[in-house]
Amino acid sequence: MATTNGYSGKPNPNDGNMVEVGVPPPHNYEVRWYKKDNIIDFAKEWFDPKPQIQEMCQVSFWKDMVIEAMALGHILVAVILLLNTCNKEYYMPSPLIIGLFASFMIFSSVDGWGPMCGCLLNPAAILGFWICRRMSFVRAFFRIIFEFAGAAAGAMIGYGLVPETFKPNVSALARSSALSLNQAAGVEGILTFNLILVALAVTTPGKHTVMHTFCIGCCKATGLLAAGSYTGGIQNPAIAMGPAVASGNFHEHFAIYWVGPFIGGVVAAVVYLIVQFVNKRDEEIKEREEIALRRLSQPDVKMSAFGMRGRSDSTVPCTEAVEFS
Repeated sequence: MATTNGYSGKPNPNDGNMVEVGVPPPHNYEVRWYKKDNIIDFAKEWFDPKPQIQEMCQVSFWKDMVIEAMALGHILVAVILLLNTCNKEYYMPSPLIIGLFASFMIFSSVDGWGPMCGCLLNPAAILGFWICRRMSFVRAFFRIIFEFAGAAAGAMIGYGLVPETFKPNVSALARSSALSLNQAAGVEGILTFNLILVALAVTTPGKHTVMHTFCIGCCKATGLLAAGSYTGGIQNPAIAMGPAVASGNFHEHFAIYWVGPFIGGVVAAVVYLIVQFVNKRDEEIKEREEIALRRLSQPDVKMSAFGMRGRSDSTVPCTEAVEFS
């Protein structure tokens, strides 16, 4: 009996162009991430310095970094002004207002700034996209640095625009007294996990999602509405750092707003890779089965039974072999 070359579905010429009828092709899937021989090659490709140095030498690379920082700075100016509005008698920020603000801000910022640099506006999202090989290591590394720098600069600009009488109201985000430190970090981690997983899913290459920025904005808003009174539901280490920089208060900041979201982003990326692997495997099974059925239905197939080539016998059982002319 003949075999097939890998999972291409093509007959092996070394076996006399024979394939077995009624027996599915072997399921020997080639997945580079899980093959021991390719782990080192995969790591070298992931961290290969030569193309990354070439990428850093391009003007467009640094243009993207600057625009990323400007986008985060713009968002943080708006966040500081929103949290310290001058008209508290008529307009008091609430979880509902902040949720609407976040959804509109994400929708407008990603659609507005995105075409210029493809900005993600979230360090946890950048980490997840890098794990999924959506960007190079050097691009992810500098994007995170420039995002934090832009957020800090935007927070200070926003703080400078607040009147002196309202500057004492500028305070860092904090957990509710009803939550422990681990619970607060878990809330931020779970919400960020959902946000990054949705962002990865709606931006899958080859998948055309209508208004994917609107989906991401709605996901961000639901997180703020759900956990606004617990931790703020920020789901973004850079945005959470802005009020902390402006107020100079970093108490429990890193444990809640860095550890939780970054772990959530990593878990979301791993789950996304597993789902993509399973989907790809199912597509390969379906493709190979379709190839086998098409070959069996070809009119120029000559039946060969009991080793007698060229004999046409409709009574040959399906477990016998066929010869392709």
